[in-house]
Amino acid sequence: MQADAERAQTVALYRLLNELAPGPMVTLNQAAAAAMMDGPQAGLALLEPLHDRLRGHRTPLHAVRAYLLETAGDHAAAAAEYRLPRA
Repeated sequence: MQADAERAQTVALYRLLNELAPGPMVTLNQAAAAAMMDGPQAGLALLEPLHDRLRGHRTPLHAVRAYLLETAGDHAAAAAEYRLPRA
């Protein structure tokens, strides 16, 4: 399928970008792409290092993480992530 090939290419490009110019937003986008291709757990695994580093700060990371947790079926963790206080 063309959509699968495009998703795989997007994931590969984000992986390369993260090697060349690492940063939280690159990782966030890489995680979103990985989740679309391989499911929410793949995206959550990529977000874990950012989650620890940015704990307590309200960033787009928390919205993406909450959505992926919800998609993975962990509704309690998703609700807690959505309720994080604003920085």
